Amino acid sequence: LHYLLLLVLLLFLFFLLHLLLLLLHLLLLLLLLLNLLLLIFFFFCFFFFFFFFFFFFFFFFFFFFFFFFSFF
Repeated sequence: LHYLLLLVLLLFLFFLLHLLLLLLHLLLLLLLLLNLLLLIFFFFCFFFFFFFFFFFFFFFFFFFFFFFFSFF
């Protein structure tokens, strides 16, 4: 009888361990998703700032050339 009780206890512990691992797995997936979203967010921010500065420099350069050639 005590062997049966031990087996039930072992199965219950195994079930709890399984649930704990499942929760850990879901937490890791959630962290991975959050990390991916943050990466996408920073990637887009970097690209927007890069293009903004690039176009700013481009227009500044063109206006400078325009004024420079307009004087001569």
